Amino acid sequence: LNGSVNKLITFQDTLYAAGSFTLSGNDSVKRIAKWNGNSWLPVGSGSSGTIVDMIVMNNILYAGGTFTTFNGMSANKVVQYDGTSWSPVGSNNLDATVYGFAVFNNALLAFSRYEFGFNWPANSEIAQLTGNNWALAYDFPGQLYSLHVFNNELYGTTTGFTTQWTDLVYRYNSGVWIDTGFENSGASGSR
Repeated sequence: LNGSVNKLITFQDTLYAAGSFTLSGNDSVKRIAKWNGNSWLPVGSGSSGTIVDMIVMNNILYAGGTFTTFNGMSANKVVQYDGTSWSPVGSNNLDATVYGFAVFNNALLAFSRYEFGFNWPANSEIAQLTGNNWALAYDFPGQLYSLHVFNNELYGTTTGFTTQWTDLVYRYNSGVWIDTGFENSGASGSR
């Protein structure tokens, strides 16, 4: 592969790679490819932009990133694959790069480092798939860098500076993000 690989994932006994690459040897693979045991093969006509993350939920493979088209169809940052065909996810426009996914309370969450603005003036870095629509969810208090579920609790990471460096790890609890007390080591000039 001729570019970066952001994610490897196994879905229905097939290994998929996603990222910014466009070639496997001389073959066009346009940012998503599957492994046949010997080489990387194209997945349809691929993606118009980088695929940043993939996740499997309820036997569906989801891919998200910067793209606006996937396999020649209009797709707003997220697509899904049921093992037979790819389709766009959500009937509304996320309008920001999808940097990752998490599954929390049996719902698919997509997150961005920028706010999803489809419900302007309300916005959030986290969107939840509800039926066939994305809804703003779990409004995060900074620029979100990662989202993770541990022991049925939602965690997010960020960096930020107001009057001093803020904590980097937050836990969602009863409608509020609580800092976990994780402090910067000072190596970056902060405390």
